[in-house]
This record gives sequence, C-alpha cells and structure tokens, in this order.
Amino acid sequence: MAAGHAKPIARGECADALTHESAPDAGDPQRHRIVLVAKTNEGALRSLAHADGLVRRGHRVSAVLPSGDGRLREGLRARGIPIADCGFDFRFRDPLRTLRALRELRGILRTEQPDVVNSYMYGAALASRLAGVGTGIRRTHMVGGPLHLESGPVRFAEKYLSALDTLTIATSDHVARRYRALGRGPADIATAFQGCDLERFRPANPSWRSAVREQLGIGDGEFVAVLVGFVYAPKRIVHRGRGIKGHEHLLAAWSEFRVRHPKSRLLLVGGGWDEAGEQYRQRLLARFPDGRRGVHWLGSRDDVRDYYAAADISVSPSLSENHGAAMEACAMGVPVVVSDAGGLPEAVDGNGWVVARGDERALADALEHAWQEHEGGRLGALGARARDVAEAKFDARANADRVAEILESCARPAPALFAETRCTAYTGGGWECGDGTADVVAGELLPAGDRVRLVARTRQQEGAGPQQHRFDLVALPDYRGPAGLLRALPRLVPAVLRAVRDSGPVVARLPGPVGALACACCDLLGRPYAVELVGDPEGVLRSGAAGRTGRWFARPAAALTRRAVRRAAAVRYVTGQTLQQRYPAGPGSDVLAASRVRLDRADLAGPRRFPTGPVQVAAVGSQANAYKGHDVLLRAVRVLRDAGVDARAILVGGGATQPELVNLAAALGLTGFVRFAGRIADRGELFGVLDSAHLLAMPSRTEGMPRALLEGMARGLPAVGTAVGGIPELLDAECLVPVDDHVAVAVAVRRLLDRPDRWEQQSARNARIAAEYADPARHAQIRDWAARLPERCAGAR
Repeated sequence: MAAGHAKPIARGECADALTHESAPDAGDPQRHRIVLVAKTNEGALRSLAHADGLVRRGHRVSAVLPSGDGRLREGLRARGIPIADCGFDFRFRDPLRTLRALRELRGILRTEQPDVVNSYMYGAALASRLAGVGTGIRRTHMVGGPLHLESGPVRFAEKYLSALDTLTIATSDHVARRYRALGRGPADIATAFQGCDLERFRPANPSWRSAVREQLGIGDGEFVAVLVGFVYAPKRIVHRGRGIKGHEHLLAAWSEFRVRHPKSRLLLVGGGWDEAGEQYRQRLLARFPDGRRGVHWLGSRDDVRDYYAAADISVSPSLSENHGAAMEACAMGVPVVVSDAGGLPEAVDGNGWVVARGDERALADALEHAWQEHEGGRLGALGARARDVAEAKFDARANADRVAEILESCARPAPALFAETRCTAYTGGGWECGDGTADVVAGELLPAGDRVRLVARTRQQEGAGPQQHRFDLVALPDYRGPAGLLRALPRLVPAVLRAVRDSGPVVARLPGPVGALACACCDLLGRPYAVELVGDPEGVLRSGAAGRTGRWFARPAAALTRRAVRRAAAVRYVTGQTLQQRYPAGPGSDVLAASRVRLDRADLAGPRRFPTGPVQVAAVGSQANAYKGHDVLLRAVRVLRDAGVDARAILVGGGATQPELVNLAAALGLTGFVRFAGRIADRGELFGVLDSAHLLAMPSRTEGMPRALLEGMARGLPAVGTAVGGIPELLDAECLVPVDDHVAVAVAVRRLLDRPDRWEQQSARNARIAAEYADPARHAQIRDWAARLPERCAGAR
C-alpha cells in the first residue's frame, strides 16, 4: 500500500526498495554525498528505492533517523548505508527539547557535510530546514502527500517555510500544483512519483486468482472490491470527525450497494495506523461487523498482493491522498474507483472511476457501474488499461532514477542567466518566454551544465503552458517602469539573492535591474560572476525612453554597470568595440566580443536589384517602450510624402506604446500609408515582409547589437539607422543619423532612393556583412566561453 503520508502496511509492497547494487569507483568525479532524513524508523520505505537509485549511480548515501528500530532502519542496514541516530522525535512539542534536538541535528549535518539533504515527511522537512539555516547545505523536501497543506495554519506557514528548501520534490502533479499556489516557482519544484515495483506487483494469472479466492471462500461469480489502507483516527485539524482513508464512507456506500447485489464481498486490508487508529477501527468494526453484508476485516498483512489478485475492483475513497493504493492496484491490473482527493485522479485514465470525496451516493453509483462492467465481462479490458497506466507512470525503478537525477541537479547547481525579460508561468504547469530569451539560453549556456536556469520577471496566468526541456524558470516579482521597480524592491532583492545562492555560474545580462541586482548579490556573497553586456544603460536612460525619471538615473546606472563589468570574472560584449570602450573589463577577465545574433545560411538572400513602385520602409522591434524610435520613422515618412515621395511604413512589433503610434499616424495624416503588422513569430512571414520592403529603418534611441537589423541585411536590404550601440559597426557611415532626428532619417532614405546604383551597393555590402553572422565558428566561440564559466565562476573571491 503506497500512501502519500502513511507508512505501507507490509514489507515487500510497492514502496519496498529494489535490489541493492554496489557503488562504482569512489573516484568518480560526479559522485555526491546525499543524506536522507526521515521522521520515522517504520515508514517512508520509498526512501529505500531512492537510496538504491543513488547508490547505483555512484553516490555516497547516509541517513539520519530517530532512535529506535523499525523496517526503514532494517532496510538501510541491509544495504550497508550508514545511519546517524538523532534523539529528535520530530514532534516539536517541547520547545527546549526541540532546540536541543535541532542543535544536535545541525551538528550531524555539519559532520556529514552533504551536498544535498533530502527529507521525507513534513516533520523531517521542518527539522532539516531549521537545522540547516546558515550552513549553506542544499535541502530538498520530498513531499509524500497533500495532507499537511489541507490545514490553513500549516499552509500559511509553508508559504514561507518552503522557501528554506532549495527544491520541493512533489510526488504527484496535485502536490506540485499546491506548492505552485503557495508561490513556489517552476525552478523550485520537481516532480517524481513514488513508484511501485512492477516486477513484484503484476497482474494475477487465472490459477493464482482462483487459488486465493478459494482460500478466502469466494465463489467464482462473486464480485469482490478491496480497500488496502491503514485505518486512521480522525484528525483534529483537517477532516474533523472522519478518518482520512474514507473507510466509513465506503462502508456506508457498500451497505446500499450490497442490498442490490448480495453476491458481493468487500475486503478491508489494513489495521489501525497507531493506537488511536486501531481504536477507531474497532468502532467501525462494531458498526459494520466482520462477515455481515459481505464485509471482511482482514487487518494488516505482510504481502497484500493476494488480495488484489482476488479483487475485481480496488477502491480508494480517501479524503486526502497522494496516489495511494491505486498505483498498486494499477500495477496488478485491477480497475480502480477513487475519490477526487489529492493525486488519486492521476491514477485513472480509462481504467476506472473518479468520485467526489465524501460523496457516499456517488461512491455507491461507481460500485454499481463497476458491477455492471463485471457482469458484462468488460472489467478485463479496464484491468489491462490499468497496467498500462502503471507502466507509464508508476515504475519504481524509473521514478527512483528520476529522484536521483533531481538530487544530482540540486547537488550540481545549474548555470543561471539573470535577465530583464518577462516570462509567463501557468498555474497548471509550464512556462514560456515571449522574447526568445529561453532559446538564447539554450544555445549559449548549456555547455556550462546539463540544465540551465532563467531568472526573470514572471507573471502568473491560468491554464497550462509549454514544458521547457532542460530549462528551469526562477520567477521574480513582476514590475513595470521605475515606479514599479521601487515598489517591487522589497520582494525583488531577497528573490534575486536566493536565486544567486541556489544557482551555479551566474551570468548577469546588463543593462537592467535584475542583472545589476545579481551582480550586487554576488559581491555580497563573495561569488565570482559573468556579465553579458547587451546595451549602454546611459544611452537608454538619456534617450528618455524610460521617461523623465529615467534620465536622472543615467549617470548612476552607467557607473554601476562600469563597476559590475570591471569586477566580473568573464564578460561577453555583443559589440565589437563600442560597448568595450565605454565599459571596459577588468584585468584577467575572460573577455569575448560576440553578438548573440545567429543567422542561418538559409536566412541569406544575397544582393538585390533596385525595386520599383511605392517606397516601403520597414521597421522591426518591440513597441513595449519607445526605444526603437518607431515614432521617429512615422514623422520621417510624413516628411518624405511632403517632398513628393510615395513612402509607406510597415511597423513589425507590438506592445504598450502601439496605441500611441496608431494615434500619431492618424494625427500625421498617414492613415492608409502605415501598416501595423503586430508581432510576427514566424521567420518565413517576417522575411516576406522584409523582402517586400525597399529599406529597413532603425531609428533606435538605444541598441546593443540589433538582430532585426542583421536579419534585414541578410535579406539584402539597405538600411538607415541611428549611431547608437552596435549599429555603427554594421552600417555605412552615410547611412547613420542622429537620435530623434526624423528629418535626418528622411534625408538618408531619400539619398538612397535617388541613387539606384548606390542602393544596390549598400544591398551587396549589407548582405556580405550579414553572412559573417551565419559563420558557425562565431557561435562556437560563445559556446567555448560558456564552457569555461564553471571554472571562472567557481569558489569565492
């Protein structure tokens, strides 16, 4: 019986460990020291399978348990796993005794010096958190089930206490959702099911089934339901007055069902969990005597497989549960009836029925449906489907390996990019980054680790989103503008500090508050870091694109960026020389000049011939703010039209300022001569727009190395742009204009249009320069730089 918050009733059930295998050579450089902490010697037997999985992969495993004997201790001893006795009973009742016990546990952890502490059961998680504060030890909590989260006070406390864990390991999707609702971000949660030994728990063959039913006195045609689970006394805080396994609800439903189907049996396998549980079981037995109405109380058994073999249906009517006995039933090929509590519905996918917890009428109806399927000979197909579900989700060995992978990733922190981007995290799981930053992270930082972390402002949205393979999103508070940043600082600063603490090599993208805070936190913690400089903060703020308030911070922002770059262990500039001159790296820094823009050979269109027809001027860029100067282009188009040029504009992009641009176009009398194309994600569609244009305009107020400009150049487009950021490194001097000078933009465009031969020369020149960005060697330089980061950013300053 696998229960999210309860010990199994029998040795040898699904939580039993798999065969122990000896560890590889201790010299393995990937070997880690893992300490398992459990609040019991008797339960949490699933940790044995996890210990075996870790040992198989070459890690050193030890355990911390309370004093006393029990099946967990015996299992660990049998595997040769060292055990440290802790006098703590994990009950937190006596304050003085608790303080002494936490000090003792802290001493044990300091002696063990683990790479990761993995705690089982809520009391062990609390103790590990409190004892580990300030030690720098990375902590994970393997959450067995949702029961503790169904208490309001505990849920409120867990909202804050869970932040002390490096990682929360949810053993069901339901638990993961509950922790996301408490504010744990995508990078703070991993999911690994508890698992069932699919070799031991297999569908019963006809001879096994017949022998067991004969031994139990069950006739061939009788319908048999089984509930495998301990009987728990009602809790004081949650589900007051009712046992959490729902025995009383099933017995009431069974009484109604049995009246209609007297040739039916209900097997109740499991004794009381503790003394109070046994007393409650005796009260239930007095109300529903053994042998009456087909109810058979069988007590605890060392091996429950026979009872699944005898059953036609397994029932899990719990009020709170993880996957419970339902996954054992699935492994045995037995259809299931489950309540909608916790993770139980995750065990049903065409192999049974889900009913509302505590709804006795719905439970009786589900039993009726199961009986009808039994009479029609269709339960066998549901049973086969149940086994498929078990193989897909509940394989103990696969899930143990998954736990090992999670602990390995926790012991070996992933590199992280701290960026001023905005992501969306979905309540149903998954996330996405709208500006393509995640793709950049994949291409550039994966050489530094098997997984990478993106630390960014995040907004929550209902529904389910895409799963980002090998990515972890660390969600920061969302904000907009200087005023929003000031309001968010009390939450933003500790969030960035935690992210720095829990990450491997830190790469701070500057300019931006998130990257700047990451550098400051690294300085505070004495950690080396890397910087990716993608723009000039002084130019951004002086341009007025961030408002009047932004201009006040131009010089301080430049000074802070200059300091951060100078102190960085590694720096990557996206320009060849512009940003290097303004923000020089310090002595000994690993410096690379390489744009993150990467073009494919298929993107290159080559030189073009001068086109005819109305002049189409394209501009591509975000309209979230005024950085890209689309308003300047609109004014330039007005000047061109007044000069007799049939000029039109195509604006690709979207964002908060687009309504202002639409209004400006109308005020300038350009309605009908401006096309707002919105965001274009498809590259083929974007290249279609560029191929139809006569010129590309980039009147930006600030830039790094603009991807949109390089993509336009790759299509053989002449271009006009401002002399900011990396634009002067790409365009001919005669195609450069001052910032905020729409007349100069119009003049530069007219100059190219009046000289078709000059237009074609610029087309050939731009195509040639863009081809350099399709050179694989350029991207290889970035990957080599990233591969050096773990060494450059290791240790303390």
